[in-house]
Amino acid sequence: MSLYRISVDIGGTNTDAAIIDIKALTSPNRGVLATHKAPTTPDITTGIEEAIKTVLGSSAIDQSRVLSVTIGTTHFINTLVEADARRLDRVVAVRLCGPFTHQIPPFSGFPVGLRHILDGGVFYLDGGLVMDGRQITELNEQQIRQAAMDITAAGVKTVALVGIFSPLDHDEIQEERCKEIMLETVPNLKVVCSYDIGPIGVLERENATILNASILRTGHRVKKGFQRAMKRLNLGCPLYLSQNDGTLIDIEAASDLPIKTFAIGPTNSMTGAAFLASIGQGHGASNSVHGTTNGMSSKDTSPHGTITNADSSSCEQAQILVVGIGGTTTDVCALLPSGFPRQAPGFLEIAGVRTAFSMPEVVSIGLGGGSTVTLDAESVSVGPASVGHFIQKRAKVFGGSTLTATDVVVAAGKAALGDPSLVHDIPRTGIDQMKVSAASATVLLVGGGALLVTDELAGVEKCIQPIYQWAANAIGAAIGKVSGEVDTVEILEGKDEKAIIDAACKKATDQAVEKGAVREDVKIAEVNKMPLQYMSKVTILIQWSKGFVPFVATQD
Repeated sequence: MSLYRISVDIGGTNTDAAIIDIKALTSPNRGVLATHKAPTTPDITTGIEEAIKTVLGSSAIDQSRVLSVTIGTTHFINTLVEADARRLDRVVAVRLCGPFTHQIPPFSGFPVGLRHILDGGVFYLDGGLVMDGRQITELNEQQIRQAAMDITAAGVKTVALVGIFSPLDHDEIQEERCKEIMLETVPNLKVVCSYDIGPIGVLERENATILNASILRTGHRVKKGFQRAMKRLNLGCPLYLSQNDGTLIDIEAASDLPIKTFAIGPTNSMTGAAFLASIGQGHGASNSVHGTTNGMSSKDTSPHGTITNADSSSCEQAQILVVGIGGTTTDVCALLPSGFPRQAPGFLEIAGVRTAFSMPEVVSIGLGGGSTVTLDAESVSVGPASVGHFIQKRAKVFGGSTLTATDVVVAAGKAALGDPSLVHDIPRTGIDQMKVSAASATVLLVGGGALLVTDELAGVEKCIQPIYQWAANAIGAAIGKVSGEVDTVEILEGKDEKAIIDAACKKATDQAVEKGAVREDVKIAEVNKMPLQYMSKVTILIQWSKGFVPFVATQD
């Protein structure tokens, strides 16, 4: 019997929804039963509710067979980027560090405007670890209680708690104990522990923890709105949010860790594109992918031909890039052979703040279906300004007065209005930045603005538009997986390296199982290990040992 998953992906311009039958993923239509696209509403909860109603109505499924609902939203990152003081809370940074790290205080790398809104003060307390896991100093309970009272006296209710090398604290868990003491002293404090947020790297982890703490109030408000919508829709299944790395987080955890959902827009599009094109699926889906081929003879494929199993296999050996064109931006990302987006190396900036956690490497360009076209006597420019979700009111093709990229494409060949090359040159920039060699790449083209690419792209062997490409973001959310993640430093002296790595993999697997995975279905997607320099003993860092599972909350 069929089992279903519903997803909604909310972008700055459009809201997309989809229903998939997880028992039919290898069918020609990839299990997709219904999709829906509508302009994003100012009240995102209303937009979600209407989108789900629409796909439920068009698919006519039995709602009791719905396993889960997944929502992808940029609401949280927009709150930070807009630096709206009404939606952000002041945060006190409490660093467990003993006598160390005082030279670079918290908030040091924040933009001036954002720091003015968020900086609620700093406390340096006893605690923290050195790189091999030994304590710098023990926690001082009286010191912690006094700090909690001082924070309350200053009128601040939110705390970012950061211990030096806290991701290595597997035994005492200083941050958790410090949080307990603070809440015993002042029960209404909201405390975010950094070991829940990011990996090793104190400043970047601290920055991310502060940002997360500042939007806790927004996270809980959004959670309640989503839950009310689920109740009105009579859906009693689990509710998840998409995470930055393409996996799922349940709504309760997401409301406490909203920063883990910041980059879901590009991620959902990338994973959806890979799924629809059978990249990293271990099987091809005949007749499931349609597209055009650049730079190939007509005998290889026709403009509306079928990408066969052989094509899918060859794709996995080539450079695979996903180009997602929305209403405001074009996002370009490279896919790994597993079908997951290539992760960004090093550090990432969010709202001008340097952070470090698992996110895909994405190049964003100011080109979308709603990008405005500006004409003058000597030049034509496209974007980065966009009419966004007002395209159906403002674009000329819909009777408006603003010339957009969509108008140019619609008119191409029918009237002397603009030059499509002015538009399709722009995605080339992002494609070139994401390629790792000069060899030609295969591009999976998705998004509602994909019609902007009307011609060949330089350096691209194939340009494939999968079926349901306009809803790839929603489909990517629907096929999301739960995961486990380990980030640790291990001293190898007197130990077996393979046994240490196996233990890390088991821990990642256990985490995935705790979140609803079936142990037999979990696979380790990635293990990164590296030697650490300047240590007196042979030491390795193990990062991002991830266990994924395809689907959760199974029913008979």
